[in-house]
Amino acid sequence: MRKIITSLLVAVSLCTGSVCGANNNAQQEKENKDGNIFKRTAEYFNENNVLNHLDVGVSLGTTGIGVDFTLPIGSQVNVRTGVAYMPPISVPMHFDLMNYTEDGSEITESTFDKAKELMQTLTGFEVNRSVQINGKPNMFTFKFLFDVYPFRNNKHWRVTAGFYIGPKKIATAINDMAEMPTLVSVGIYNGLYDRIMETDFIETPIYGDFYLDPDVADELKARLSGYGRIGVHVGDYVGTGKPYLMEPDKDGTVSANAYVNVFRPYLGFGYTTSLDKAKRWNFSVDCGAMFWGGHPKIITHEGVDLTTDVENISGKVGDYVDIAKAMKVYPVLNFRISYAVF
Repeated sequence: MRKIITSLLVAVSLCTGSVCGANNNAQQEKENKDGNIFKRTAEYFNENNVLNHLDVGVSLGTTGIGVDFTLPIGSQVNVRTGVAYMPPISVPMHFDLMNYTEDGSEITESTFDKAKELMQTLTGFEVNRSVQINGKPNMFTFKFLFDVYPFRNNKHWRVTAGFYIGPKKIATAINDMAEMPTLVSVGIYNGLYDRIMETDFIETPIYGDFYLDPDVADELKARLSGYGRIGVHVGDYVGTGKPYLMEPDKDGTVSANAYVNVFRPYLGFGYTTSLDKAKRWNFSVDCGAMFWGGHPKIITHEGVDLTTDVENISGKVGDYVDIAKAMKVYPVLNFRISYAVF
């Protein structure tokens, strides 16, 4: 019996050893095979210049301050991705307040001084004739570009195609905070004007159960009718010639925003040169066009598009609007310094 058990144990040990040996061999073969695949893949990437370099760059130009990363995906093609941000540099612009009648006709300038006295009496605020509005860019973009080097023996020149993505609102203009007392006063005055001109004070109380004397009401209506409403004279409505008078919003501000498409295709070219013998530091220039899909729309807080609905816009604002109407593509000129990490 003991001999039988011993024989069985020896047989099991031999079988187990054989199985384990077979498993170990299979595992070793698999590891060798996987290692060969990785090795061949690495060799292929290195021989064909695929993902075997990484450049980190910093750029400055018309798209703002940017950071990007570049990887080769072939001997003649690189992929470049990154972000750019335009600092919010403020550009001041000035508009004049204007008195106007119900049909939009301008009332004489001397009338403003009388309305100014009334506004200061109502609010206690000092009212200015000119209102300052500050314009600021709002450009933050993500880019995904392909750099193609058409000359095999010349890696300086390239053609670039791809796209930028950013928020629809690329710029905003809003009144300077110092103008708030003036704009709040104008808003209160216009509200009073509407209430006085549209109310029949014989049957309607001016407040609670308090009725305004009809003679006083008529005198007040005549006085306000001579003053007219007050607004910021931006320009004239297209086709009618009537002035567009922008009035303060409910929060006492006046503003406008510029909008473009979120997705913006890009096409351009560039040049790169090395700054050191090891070719780790490089300097490059990009020149091209970002396609907006039409000119930007400049919409005021009242919903009026200054690029299509208004003409004869004076001052800097008029210049900016004219530039926006002509700029269906955004010119890109960026200077870039990069470092080859590996």
